[in-house]
Amino acid sequence: MAKCDNPLGVGVHEKPLFRNMTAHELLITIATASSIIAISLSLYLVYRHLTNYTQPKLQKLVIRIVLMVPIYTICCTLSIPFYESSVYLGAIYEFYESLVIASFFLLLCRYLHTDLHSVRQLFSIVEPQPWVLPVRMFRKYVLRRKTTNTPNGSKYFSIQVIEIISLIIAMICLLQFYKQTKLELAVHRPLLKFVAIKLVVFLFYVQSFIFSHLTKKGGAMSPTDKISYPSLAVGIPKTVLCFEMALVSMLHLYAYPYDVFQTYKAVDNSEENGIRESRNGDDEAMELSPQEDSVMLPRKMHWTKAIIHVLSFKDLWRALLHSYHSVIDHRRKRTTARHAATNSEQGVEPFVTTSLAEALDVMKRRNNN
Repeated sequence: MAKCDNPLGVGVHEKPLFRNMTAHELLITIATASSIIAISLSLYLVYRHLTNYTQPKLQKLVIRIVLMVPIYTICCTLSIPFYESSVYLGAIYEFYESLVIASFFLLLCRYLHTDLHSVRQLFSIVEPQPWVLPVRMFRKYVLRRKTTNTPNGSKYFSIQVIEIISLIIAMICLLQFYKQTKLELAVHRPLLKFVAIKLVVFLFYVQSFIFSHLTKKGGAMSPTDKISYPSLAVGIPKTVLCFEMALVSMLHLYAYPYDVFQTYKAVDNSEENGIRESRNGDDEAMELSPQEDSVMLPRKMHWTKAIIHVLSFKDLWRALLHSYHSVIDHRRKRTTARHAATNSEQGVEPFVTTSLAEALDVMKRRNNN
């Protein structure tokens, strides 16, 4: 059976730096200490959300985002002693990273309206704003240069480059969404939440890209008798990331606080007199006082049920399926756009606005009627 050459398939043979401690052992110690701080702060924040689980639709997404730090730090710390398996451990947090980005997008949608079906109706009457500058430049370039070739086939394509490009596209889409909704979501501090996520992802990919070039054959960083190749290629970048995760866990305390849910007045935009999910929904029903302008808090879900609720990712798959159908419906509407003029002449002109605030007001009036 053919095998790929693994540059990490070497032993760690290092002379002690001081007091019989090698560079590899020092990196493990620093990474472990940083991970303990990061995990402790993150689990504390998760625990406080679970014990104040008054808004399941919002808090399950917040908890999933916060759990990104423990997953990153655990995998990175284990990657140092088990450096030959670092690529497999990396696949774990890279997969979870995609769930975090999706959860953050759904969180912003939930802030606009707790019912995602109403969010889709909301966006159907809002005229999209122009894409942010990088996407406009990319579209212009691609439309003018539809075909190209690369030397010697595709061997120059790097998986890392493809990953970074896909990440940039996902982040630009989130940035575009923020641009469209920043005024309506200002009270929730979406920019701080966005930075708390983007910072983690950006640091990981940029540092991985830099260290991979510095430690490659003929690179600026070469192994010596005091630091081995596994410590250079895996140990240092993973340790740096663990230290950064400790700082990010502190940032999460401010970006995703739990105290706002202790005094959260749970009022659904679509139901003024109470909140209750439909039987086919994915959230626990919450009952409120039917009195108007009530300040009673929603009934908390028990923390054990809250854990199960958070770990059920069916809402993401359901949202993905609905997004696919939305794309199909959008294309179908474009093919029938020629009938819009006829409908306009008959007085059936659809309502479209460029103001998200106006669209929210229209949706509220429709729900009240």
